[in-house]
Amino acid sequence: MHPHLHPGPAAHLDRVLGAVTVATALLLPGGTGAELARFPAAGHLADIEHPTGHLEVEVELDTSVSPPRVLAAGVVRTARKLFDGTVYPAPITR
Repeated sequence: MHPHLHPGPAAHLDRVLGAVTVATALLLPGGTGAELARFPAAGHLADIEHPTGHLEVEVELDTSVSPPRVLAAGVVRTARKLFDGTVYPAPITR
């Protein structure tokens, strides 16, 4: 077993950490892929793809210090269950 892969309920942590790491590298001046990345003017939200889908990641950096420092990082997630084979219909309102 690879020491960084967590089987079971914590398996999603590898994807989250990987997505945050990639987004951070894209935002760092001179970082890997930084010259190719395009971020909206209003923020630093990146849609990072992984083998089972994608994650929207937001990273805030302080580039006024050396080395740059991550001030905040987060993943945009939905609370609604999607594509697990079970339907969760909204209640009927009359």
